[in-house]
Amino acid sequence: MSGPCISIRAVLAEQTERTRGSSTMRIKQLIHDSDSRVTSLEAQITALESQIAVLSELRDCERATGVALRFLVAPVRTLPVELLAEIFILAIRQPSHIQDAYRVSHVCCDWRHIAHGTPRLWAGPIKVDFQPFGSVETYADGLQTWFARSSPLSLSISFTGLRAGMWFVHINPRITEEVLRISLRWRSLRMLQRAPGSLVKQLAEGRLDSLEELELQKVAPDDPDFDPTTILSFTTAPRLRKLTIQSDCQIPMPWVQITDITLTRGGSRDAALDIFAQCANLVRAFISTNGWFMRPVRPDIITLNHLRHLSLTFFGMEEHGMSFFDSLSAPALDELCLDFEADPTIQWAERTFTAFQLRSPNITKLEINGYSLNLPSSAFRTALLHAPILTHLSLNDCSDCIDDNLLRGLCYTDGVTPLVPRLHTLTLIEMSEIGVVRRCSGKYDCVSVVD
Repeated sequence: MSGPCISIRAVLAEQTERTRGSSTMRIKQLIHDSDSRVTSLEAQITALESQIAVLSELRDCERATGVALRFLVAPVRTLPVELLAEIFILAIRQPSHIQDAYRVSHVCCDWRHIAHGTPRLWAGPIKVDFQPFGSVETYADGLQTWFARSSPLSLSISFTGLRAGMWFVHINPRITEEVLRISLRWRSLRMLQRAPGSLVKQLAEGRLDSLEELELQKVAPDDPDFDPTTILSFTTAPRLRKLTIQSDCQIPMPWVQITDITLTRGGSRDAALDIFAQCANLVRAFISTNGWFMRPVRPDIITLNHLRHLSLTFFGMEEHGMSFFDSLSAPALDELCLDFEADPTIQWAERTFTAFQLRSPNITKLEINGYSLNLPSSAFRTALLHAPILTHLSLNDCSDCIDDNLLRGLCYTDGVTPLVPRLHTLTLIEMSEIGVVRRCSGKYDCVSVVD
């Protein structure tokens, strides 16, 4: 706290008047007396400041005591540690779970102790960057700490930073070491970029007892001796069920135990069918493949007795794109999604699709994204006639296959059997006959029309 402002001009005027007519000796005596008083006052101030310091320390101590006592009686202190840990977990959000976990652990020492002893707090998905910002050693130490706190839970790990332009980056051995150290705990392993073959081979050499999901983009050789067919460790992953790869992947996989597969663009449909032939237990399949310029000849029919969801995206401009269905039978298939948006020239193969429907009679959900698909109304009517238990139908920009007669056939009219007797959810996107569809809405549980 500052004192009052003293005007030197006023003091000088006052002392000038006071010493008027005084000798120099007298003024020197007054100076001496003033200095003595200053010394005395400074001593008093020092003593008071010492007392204030002691009192301030006592005050701060009492304040800390009050805070500590309030903390001891705070309702949060009555919560069991297990319940507080559950609250911490509920406070974690995606995709900021890493920052959230650190924030919770920095509130106080007690919370930090609980957080560090709660593995689920540190078991969220984590991206491993092979081009980290800053010191690689610091980044690797952070990975080590995170992995240690999440132990013994399994983790979902994604790899980024594998490429710089057209070239693979230097794979730092310390980062690879930390990742391999917990290979036994990998639940999900995803390569978000084209991966060097040497790294994939290193990863496959770890124990994969917990691995349930694997995603590999294109695996490219980064040394002349790389041979993908020699990587056998993935075939011994006992829990691997979900797989995302290109259909021309040559790395051996435990095909018979895969239940969920995504085949990304890059291989032929022959390659996709070869994989399907080995996946007897498939439940869900998502395929983006090229087609054939000539109609393929495959003598056998691949029967997938457990397949319930099939999604096909057609790429390329091949005439016989839908010939994929010639070699496939899915008696348990429930949901079928056909996406022609990437291939505006493909022709609807009525006989091929009808034969597939006869081999797959249990489809209840059908979605077609057509754009410029050449699907005549008569051929679409045939497809609906062979889908007697269809309940959900979604058409995206398939205006050529819809006319007034077909829409009237979908209506529920007294005394008339509708074209699709069990249909209750209909979605039409960018259709021209909006008025007709709206007249059908009274008989459907859900009708969506988007223009």
